[in-house]
Amino acid sequence: MVLLEVARCGTLLGAATALGIDHSTVSRRLTGLEEELGGTVVIRSTQGCRLTDLGREVVTAAERIEQALAAVRGEPRARRTPRR
Repeated sequence: MVLLEVARCGTLLGAATALGIDHSTVSRRLTGLEEELGGTVVIRSTQGCRLTDLGREVVTAAERIEQALAAVRGEPRARRTPRR
């Protein structure tokens, strides 16, 4: 999920690099998620991105899903996202 990578990297460019996609794609996907949820998930600034309360909720839920998938696959625990 794009939001997870943005939370982990702290920037759209960092997330784009980690995901192997263009930073404009990351931005479009975040905008689409925000439209779907009806709220802002990240505050964008020249210093990077900061999660909103809604963004933290979504990241927490996504991490739970990531952990569950890793358990089903028998993989080691997925990494936790540092809170920004």
